[in-house]
Amino acid sequence: MPSCPARGQGRGRLAFPRASGGRTGPRAWLNGGGLRPVVVVTLLAALFIAFPDRNFSFGDAEAASSSPECASGVGVGGTTNATVASTVGGHGCVVIKYVSAGVVLYETFNYTGADQTWTVPSGVTSAIFFLLGAGGGGATKASGGNGGGGGYATGSYAVTAAQDLTIIVGQRGGGVLGTEGAFKYTALTYGGGGKGGSFSGTPSGFSSGGGRSAVRLSD
Repeated sequence: MPSCPARGQGRGRLAFPRASGGRTGPRAWLNGGGLRPVVVVTLLAALFIAFPDRNFSFGDAEAASSSPECASGVGVGGTTNATVASTVGGHGCVVIKYVSAGVVLYETFNYTGADQTWTVPSGVTSAIFFLLGAGGGGATKASGGNGGGGGYATGSYAVTAAQDLTIIVGQRGGGVLGTEGAFKYTALTYGGGGKGGSFSGTPSGFSSGGGRSAVRLSD
């Protein structure tokens, strides 16, 4: 799957230094000479090598676009850390690829904590689904270990215009201590991630698993 540059919260922009004479922008920056054009070509080549067709990219939009836009860190397992907030894994992501009027488009669904809906656009008869599950949380003690990464699946299916499909994007594990019941379980995560708990009756420091990502096809 083609990918796009990494982005955090919101849409980042590449800032170019101000050139002599007060000019700014990529052309003025390149005209600065030296190794700058070489650097640009090298970076572009690295992007093509590092992000083959099946890889997910980063961002946070969910409208149809020319590239997938999964949020940063999707599907990554959480790491062991004594600080509870630092044990979180990455949420899941679902990308739908289809062709409309001869143009390849992608619709990206990031985690929201609730079922989402994709309505098949007019003229679309098939779609490819890319599903990345959420990562499990890490433990707060070294003996607990890191959380596992989210699973990945893809498939192509026939669809019908105006058909509504339910999109489930898994919730990451980690980030909280268990408080539920006698064994201090952590809560289930959205998408079916399992609970973490202990036999001692005190918060164990183990995290919940990451939830699955899925697409429910209507009958």
